[in-house]
Amino acid sequence: MSALTRPRWTLTEAAQRVGVSRSTLRRRLAANAFPNAVQDASGAWTLGVEDLLGAGFTLARPVVEPTNQSTPVTPLMNQAHPAVSQAHEPGSPDLAEVARLKAELAAERARTEVERAHRLAAEQLATDRAHHIDDLRSALRMLTATPAAPPAPPAPATAPTPAPTTETAAPPPDATAGPRRRRSLLPWRR
Repeated sequence: MSALTRPRWTLTEAAQRVGVSRSTLRRRLAANAFPNAVQDASGAWTLGVEDLLGAGFTLARPVVEPTNQSTPVTPLMNQAHPAVSQAHEPGSPDLAEVARLKAELAAERARTEVERAHRLAAEQLATDRAHHIDDLRSALRMLTATPAAPPAPPAPATAPTPAPTTETAAPPPDATAGPRRRRSLLPWRR
């Protein structure tokens, strides 16, 4: 492997290296968490290290090399990259620190994205509530701005009662005309 080529692993290898199940990686693959995943001609998926780190996985899990039974189990982060092992200086960061920082950066980016989504949702909610409050204020103005009741008509002036006259009162209704018919309150019976 050259110094510029990043390792790519099948789902099974990647699952072993990051310490999760293969089905977990399949679900993340279905959710487009690995933008650089490649499917070969046989249908097998391969994932790059940058995709795994970008999705928040850490590569600090033990790896068993199947080539030799006497090879001890060593964490991947303690293994130096061939290009770096030759030029590793005491003051330079090792690969474990770089991997940890990349994972931390990916986690912070994810957290920032979640906070951004929460902020946008809160701003939308505040805008909706402001519109609702404006609608309620408008309705309240309409209810309280009804025209005032018309003023009560002035009380009629009482006219002085005329003095009794000596004239005779009107004659009583004719008794021979028959009984007076009473008017119904129902309009269709009038």
